[in-house]
Amino acid sequence: MTEARSNPSDKRRADTRQKIIFGSLVIKAGFSDEDPALILGALLLARESSADPATREKWIAVGKAGFGS
Repeated sequence: MTEARSNPSDKRRADTRQKIIFGSLVIKAGFSDEDPALILGALLLARESSADPATREKWIAVGKAGFGS
């Protein structure tokens, strides 16, 4: 591991960026006014279903289309 990556400031910055990105996805999907428990529940259920390759392909296609809107 490089010295820059082991710097706590860099780790915090990367963590903050990841949270911003995922928060933006929640907003883009239209969940910004939902109960956080609903969002987490949906994500946990999705995680259980994500092992199926056909399901993953469908979700990726829908996600790519969502980025275009």
